[in-house]
Amino acid sequence: MADFDGVESLWVAVRASARARDGFCRWWSPRLGRLTARTSSCQVPEWMPAQITRSDTGFAWRVRLRGHPPRGRYVVIFRAVDGGGNVQRALPDGRRRVGIRVGG
Repeated sequence: MADFDGVESLWVAVRASARARDGFCRWWSPRLGRLTARTSSCQVPEWMPAQITRSDTGFAWRVRLRGHPPRGRYVVIFRAVDGGGNVQRALPDGRRRVGIRVGG
């Protein structure tokens, strides 16, 4: 499933790039529309469903955050599920996460 051809659903989780002082992570909460105030394990993401748009050259995805992230750096991780229930956590290029910057 590394090429994303048979993907039925795509899930995305976003966390602040820097870990909190306690060593844990602050995940983006779609319910709150912001990063969580409390930290939690970096191994237990807050998954959000993403919409997939396919084209001849690949695909694009979009997720509804229900809020505006403040300026800063974030880490985005992915979980794709195919029709057979198989889960793929790596992108086609082998990366498991992507770093992004919001604002400046």
